[in-house]
Amino acid sequence: MKWKNLSKSNAQQLFINWTNNNVVRQFNGESIYEDLHSELVTIHRNVTIKIEESNLKGSIKYFYDLHFGLDLYMLMKDKYKLTVRDASNDEIWIYISMNVIPHIVEERWGLAETRFFKESRRIWLKTIWWYIHLSWNGSKESTLQILSSLTTDEILQLVERPGPYGYRVSFTRELMRQFNEIDIENKNRGLFRKIIIFNTARVRMVEPSLYPGGIEKYVGELITYFENTLQRA
Repeated sequence: MKWKNLSKSNAQQLFINWTNNNVVRQFNGESIYEDLHSELVTIHRNVTIKIEESNLKGSIKYFYDLHFGLDLYMLMKDKYKLTVRDASNDEIWIYISMNVIPHIVEERWGLAETRFFKESRRIWLKTIWWYIHLSWNGSKESTLQILSSLTTDEILQLVERPGPYGYRVSFTRELMRQFNEIDIENKNRGLFRKIIIFNTARVRMVEPSLYPGGIEKYVGELITYFENTLQRA
């Protein structure tokens, strides 16, 4: 699929019109995006029904982001063949956010320009796509299992801290897999944030893929170090 783009400057003008009228523009009916619009609306509706039918113990917002993100990721990967290069292009996500499903973005975030177009790593659709991509564990079901006990803070920490050389996908996927196995109490004590911040500094000197024992060992030692630190606190 040849993706359409919308620049930040053009998005800004459109957003000003929305703000002045206190309403977003609905889907504009471009035929190339009719299927995508319909499919994303269906995903939104199905996730909303899941929320209504579930007795959620955690955050409704995280539940929504996780389930919408998983279905978005699968749809874009399997049907639309979105590449990593395409997924790195803000203007593709801005176009979809502003012209295809603006009402869904607004329902999740209100008229928050950062979530539509303004800040690269806070464009909501882009953020949740990358959250799933960086956490992918081989299947939708397996990925859902390793992410279900986390929060919106983990989305923030993972996606907004790519490191000095960009994302290391093998590292992030192993991190999410192993992080799923630790004690829930430690997860709730800011462990993930500590690991991500420390790793961002450490990879300037240590390449995880070249670490003795490989990425699995590297991640395991990171988690063990901070778990022990929390136990001593």
